[in-house]
Amino acid sequence: YGAMTYTRPALVFRMLHWVMGDAAFRAGLRQFYADNRLQHVTEADLRAAMGAHYPGGLDWFFEQWIHTTATLDYRIGELATSQLPDGRWQSTIEVLRDGDIRMPVDLRVDGTTQRLDSTERRQVVTIVTAGRPAEAVLDPDNILIDIQPSNNRRTFPR
Repeated sequence: YGAMTYTRPALVFRMLHWVMGDAAFRAGLRQFYADNRLQHVTEADLRAAMGAHYPGGLDWFFEQWIHTTATLDYRIGELATSQLPDGRWQSTIEVLRDGDIRMPVDLRVDGTTQRLDSTERRQVVTIVTAGRPAEAVLDPDNILIDIQPSNNRRTFPR
C-alpha cells in the first residue's frame, strides 16, 4: 500500500520533472498553485497547469502513468563499434522497448549522452566518441521506473 500510495507517485512526479525540464516544471507548479490554492484539485487541474508549460502536451504521460497498469522496460540489444579513419570511434547501439509504456530515455556511451524519444519499439542509434567506448547505459541517472534496470547496461565487445 505504501509503495503505491507514496513511493510511486513521487517517482512519477520525478519523471514528469525530468521530461518537462526544471524551468517548465516549476512554472507549471506555480500555475497549479495560483489557479487552485485552497481548493480541492483534480488530475485535470494538474494536467492543465503542467501542459500549459510543455509544448505538445502531456496527455501521453498522464495516460500511461496514471490510467494504466502497463510497464516500462528498455534494454540494450546488439552493440558494435569500429574505429573511423580520423581515429574516433563509431558505435551502433540497438535500443529495445519491451514494455508497453513509452518514455524518452537517455543513452550514455562513455560520457556522450543522447536523448531518445522515438515511439518505436526498436531504435538503432549511432554515437561517435573520441576513444574506444567501454559500455552503453540506458537511463544512466536512474530516472525512469524501468521494471528491469539490469538490462540497461552492456559492455562493448573487444
